[in-house]
Amino acid sequence: MSNTLLPTNHEQFNQKKYWDEFFIKTKNEAFEWYGNYNDIKTYFIHKNILKNVKILIIGCGNSNLSNDLYDDGYKNITNIDFSELVINEMLLKNKNIRTNMKWLVMDMTSMLELNTNSYDIVLDKGALDALMSIDTIDIQIKTMKMFHEITRILTINGSYICISLCENYILKALMSHFHYNCVQYHDSNFNKWHIEFNSYIDCKIINKTKLIPYIINIQRCGSTVNGTTTVNGTTTTATT
Repeated sequence: MSNTLLPTNHEQFNQKKYWDEFFIKTKNEAFEWYGNYNDIKTYFIHKNILKNVKILIIGCGNSNLSNDLYDDGYKNITNIDFSELVINEMLLKNKNIRTNMKWLVMDMTSMLELNTNSYDIVLDKGALDALMSIDTIDIQIKTMKMFHEITRILTINGSYICISLCENYILKALMSHFHYNCVQYHDSNFNKWHIEFNSYIDCKIINKTKLIPYIINIQRCGSTVNGTTTVNGTTTTATT
């Protein structure tokens, strides 16, 4: 990555001004954080996401992820980003090619325009890592708002699929919401979660960078009694 694209400090990763400037500098060229679609298509996407589901991609940026998903048969996709600049760019690029795909200017910490229980999949490729680029009380509050919104808009058996470097404080935030505190909206059994961690162990990306992202598949378990967590094939159960 060119040094001109990198922020001068980590805090800029969660600032709209930095991203608007980033998208201008990339000049309508897609930029892929944490690898591209082929790195995860067979390994994860085809095994975990059905073609007919309704997908929301948060913090979409100018990645080709949604384009590749659409061309692979996933036709019900909505993309959101807080940068009006990049949403307009992506809409212009796709409106005559991928006619059913939606592009909305929206902050992922406040998705009030989206209906409750309206998406089967919320897909996050580096968006959480960008938001939590620094570990402060203010960012922790914004992160919890995002998790609350994801919890609200997911269908009963929906999944939040998060691609992240899983730094300790980010993992702690994820587990705090989805494993330990299971926020309740409708009834005591509505928000139980199965959490599965998948590494890029078998993907080409591991040869390109020292950074090893994880794909975290957090699935709501409908009306089940217990929440479960799976790491490297081992499942543990926690009553909440």
